[in-house]
Amino acid sequence: MALQSILKEVRLLRGLPIAAVAVRAKVGPGTIVAIERHGHVPRAETQVKLARALGVDVRKIWPTADQTDSPTAA
Repeated sequence: MALQSILKEVRLLRGLPIAAVAVRAKVGPGTIVAIERHGHVPRAETQVKLARALGVDVRKIWPTADQTDSPTAA
């Protein structure tokens, strides 16, 4: 499964629109659109912000993420 599909899948499973995730992660909605629709790979800091906003470990969305940057689901 493509990484952008994983982000979208997790977001939809939580019933969250792009705008809500953007606010929680403190990123622009365009960032999420770029990831989900165009396969953009965000910086590690943005990966962590998005994972935290969705309440999952960063490796769930980006399996190759550096484990030192991985948050535990809060």
